[in-house]
Amino acid sequence: MRFLDLFCLINLLFGLSKWELRHYEMTDNGFMDASAPDSMIGILCGVRDNVGGIIYKTTDGGTTWQEFRPWTINQCMFVFGMDFVDANTGYLTGMGIIANLFPAAVVYKTTNGGNSWTNIYGLTFEFIGKLWDDVFFYDANTGWIAGANSDIRKTTNAGANWIVQSAPVSGSLKSIYFISPNEGWIVGGDYDSVTGQGINGLILHTTNGGANWQVQIQNAPYEFWGVHFIDNLNGWVCGYKDTLSPGLFFRTTDGGANWYEIMAPSVSIGKYGLYAIKFVDQYNGFAVGGGNRAGWSGSYFGIFLKTTNGGNEWFVDTVIFDNSPWGVSAVGMDIFNTRWGYAGGPRLSAFRYTPLNVGIYEDWVITSDVDRIPTIFRYKGGLNIRLKKIYKKLEVYDIQGRKVFERQSDESLNVSLPVLTRGCYFLKIYYKEGGIQLKKIIII
Repeated sequence: MRFLDLFCLINLLFGLSKWELRHYEMTDNGFMDASAPDSMIGILCGVRDNVGGIIYKTTDGGTTWQEFRPWTINQCMFVFGMDFVDANTGYLTGMGIIANLFPAAVVYKTTNGGNSWTNIYGLTFEFIGKLWDDVFFYDANTGWIAGANSDIRKTTNAGANWIVQSAPVSGSLKSIYFISPNEGWIVGGDYDSVTGQGINGLILHTTNGGANWQVQIQNAPYEFWGVHFIDNLNGWVCGYKDTLSPGLFFRTTDGGANWYEIMAPSVSIGKYGLYAIKFVDQYNGFAVGGGNRAGWSGSYFGIFLKTTNGGNEWFVDTVIFDNSPWGVSAVGMDIFNTRWGYAGGPRLSAFRYTPLNVGIYEDWVITSDVDRIPTIFRYKGGLNIRLKKIYKKLEVYDIQGRKVFERQSDESLNVSLPVLTRGCYFLKIYYKEGGIQLKKIIII
């Protein structure tokens, strides 16, 4: 292939940014949550007609998916929330049936990437009527589950034991996020089926691991579904307002002492709610949701939003629907980095996020024996780069999003990369003073 053709091909590929539907079935059930422990692995959880809770997993970036049903329908009738600590260890919350009659909450754990799961908590008469919508683990040992009636529980030994935590108000809790073992937030709310209005919007905050929870917002006319923080000050919440409005965003820059609403973009095909939100750094964030397609009875569309300025403004990245009267939408989502993510929704719809735009920066000085065409290099060995700012960490990813090299800072401006085979790579620089920079290079 000629150099110009290669250069144009790569720029075309990474100039595109979209979510694409990778799996879809005509069923009334679907996926409820998603996890992306690395760039190539995506795991979705949900429910299938007549068989109960299911797990779908990809290990090749979403090209193929494998279904797992490691339980009977009574052992796990529904799956609600899921979180993976790493590529092997994950937890999920669901609901099983006791004595073929009584629904009871349950927590399952996997240590082999979702191939098999073990009941570690619940599914006894004590848990009849309980419902845990979400699970979040900060590390391998410390995690929380939360759900209806402000039921919050914590483990500090990888799920072997759980402690009930007391909330100051009662509500339907939907999403958990912790930035440390001590500080975290939980959001929730309800839906009024008569008025179509979100109600009882609630945000809780703790600074001591959940031993005490404080109310930041309560009784708001919203249904909060997702929460994410990047530090102890900057956080975002997404959700649903009413049948006449687009999705809902709230943002804080002071740890939740004050929250203010940010307008979500309107779309001509209908109104929507937002059910999951995730930031990969202080600038780049994603939110997913869905709504009723205007003019189509019972039809839904999936909407995927993106921000590149810290959530001050959001724009529509992708809208997905098909020609069936059912359509698709997105409920759960997880982003591994600015290039790879997965989402799931009703109709067993599985989505994959494909590469984003990658900026080309000119604050690089190449000191190797290199013949340089913009972002294209021919070299006789390792590549030496001199930066203008001290970096904290440098990572190299191949075109499939797999990390092939990592280096911690030695307080030098000079960076030496290993010998790389021909192909396209991405350098991700974490600067010591803050900020992240991406550089695309092609080795020929």
